[in-house]
Amino acid sequence: MQGTSPKTGPWLFPVLAAFLLAALFGLHRINDADLGFHLTAGTWILDHHAVPRTDTSTYTVPDHPYVDLEWLYQVLLVLGFKLGGYSLLSLSHIVLSLLAFYILWRRLEEQGTPAASLLFCGAVLACEARFRVRPEVPAWLLLGLTLLILEQRAARAKDHLAWLPVLQLLWVNSEGLFFLGFAAMTFFFFSSRIHGGRWDGKLAKMSLVALALSLLNPYFLDGLLFPFHFLGSLGSSGIYRWAVQEFQNPWTFTPAPGADFPLSIRVYQAFTLVLFTAMALTARRRRFHEWALALFFFALSVAALRNIPLFLLACAPIAARAIGEWPWRTWLPFLRRKTWDHGVPALLALFLLGTGWSVVTNRHWVALKVTDRFGLGLDEDALPEGACRFLNDHHLDGRVINDLDSGDWLSWRWGGKTFLDGRLDVMGPDLFQVYTRSQAPGGASALASELQPDLFCFQPLIIPAWAAELPHLGWRLVYLDPVSVIFLRKGYHDEVRSLGPWDPVNERGLDPTLGLRARAILERTPPGPAMADLFHPSDYPNELLSLGILSGLCGLTRESEVFFLEGIDRTHGKYWDFFYNLGLLYDFEGRNDLATLCMERVKPVLPKDPALRKILGLPPEP
Repeated sequence: MQGTSPKTGPWLFPVLAAFLLAALFGLHRINDADLGFHLTAGTWILDHHAVPRTDTSTYTVPDHPYVDLEWLYQVLLVLGFKLGGYSLLSLSHIVLSLLAFYILWRRLEEQGTPAASLLFCGAVLACEARFRVRPEVPAWLLLGLTLLILEQRAARAKDHLAWLPVLQLLWVNSEGLFFLGFAAMTFFFFSSRIHGGRWDGKLAKMSLVALALSLLNPYFLDGLLFPFHFLGSLGSSGIYRWAVQEFQNPWTFTPAPGADFPLSIRVYQAFTLVLFTAMALTARRRRFHEWALALFFFALSVAALRNIPLFLLACAPIAARAIGEWPWRTWLPFLRRKTWDHGVPALLALFLLGTGWSVVTNRHWVALKVTDRFGLGLDEDALPEGACRFLNDHHLDGRVINDLDSGDWLSWRWGGKTFLDGRLDVMGPDLFQVYTRSQAPGGASALASELQPDLFCFQPLIIPAWAAELPHLGWRLVYLDPVSVIFLRKGYHDEVRSLGPWDPVNERGLDPTLGLRARAILERTPPGPAMADLFHPSDYPNELLSLGILSGLCGLTRESEVFFLEGIDRTHGKYWDFFYNLGLLYDFEGRNDLATLCMERVKPVLPKDPALRKILGLPPEP
């Protein structure tokens, strides 16, 4: 596909817009609990001047081996936190992601086709969900540098193979995906023999040096073999995929009810079709390493949503080469040069800028029904930060039972030993199955009898059965916020006051008599869309929705009603989620007229929902 160079002219504008969008994707307040165990591990390493060998964070599996290949990343993370707090952590990872995409752009622009600009923009969009404070972000950069060196060697342009061992040494001590570098070296090595008629001796030598240097990790051979043990343990059971969204297959992904389907997955799916179609149509020109990379990284992307960026970052240049060698003008004569060189890049740049603005105003995140919110620092409405503060303020340091997501943050901010956390390879399938079974009715009682805890600290939205069961077992609710609840057993710190009637409402300055005006609030006509709304941040009050649901799960039905009504009143009935949950509450209480009123507002959005159809007296969907 010929046209103006992607380095200059109109096609440069969408590329610049994509760089800006990549930065904006990373500019959201930290809401990822996994950061907790990285900071906990980094602090432990600095305090003990050693790396952990067995689990140091839980009381359930202290004998389980812990191969912490991310130790260097974690130490740097703690030092960064001490220097500039959570904001510096976010900014540093934005810089790393931009560097990774700059390397991708370097690899793409060498193809000399405007398709490179289009593919670069697609890569940014497809990676949207993974712009986080995680060790995979520096891994993007290491993967890109490795492939850039190998591609330049294959093209006989430059020879920087001596850097491969250095990159692998850094990679093996900071992130578990270092084996991707060896996979790429292997593919290029065999490709040199198949297409060049001889083995690349220098690449073989540098690969062996890289392999030897990879043993210079704190766990020696165990560290080198860890990725294979990890992939084997996670692939041996489907329970992880069921419980952790990032391990789900992107081709069978189902969004939350009422949520937009993620554009990132659509772009990924479109890229997959374009890549393999272009490679098939130019099959005679494709080299072994291109097919191997495409199939290998595609398989990784199918295995888990979290691997989508690896696929795009590795294979976008392959797609650019294949597209550039295909006679598009012959097949698509309607695609005029002027339209392609000017109209398409202008529209693409405007689309990317519009997406960036929707990120700044949070409309992008609200439409996807995720808790990301634009800004820097910590999002306390998405993490159990308040619960940890309450535990520390009241010296509640007993044995805890927690949910999977909360464990990471409890280890970091509370400091006590937890029931389990998100390091699935360390927890093991046996403990995870115990945790999974406990989420069924009666599970909290069985778990409490077995482990004899002093307190439960968890997110009821993740395990509603615990919230419904514990009050009937005599456990006292002492804390509730938009994320977490804390229950104490009878006889443990009885001086800590139980949460009283209307405490959650009064603490937030809400009107406890709001329920008296329920019908008037529910019957108010919602405002129509206005252009002015595009220029203001989204007013979606996620904390009120969470508090309403959590209060209802804990049996605080009147308080729950107030939170839902406050959310409807504050947003003038703009969001159906509040009506739906309030309708379920009214139906549970037998207030059928109000339940019907709520569900009528939800019907255009969820016409097939079983609960809605039952309340409205409609026949079930076939």
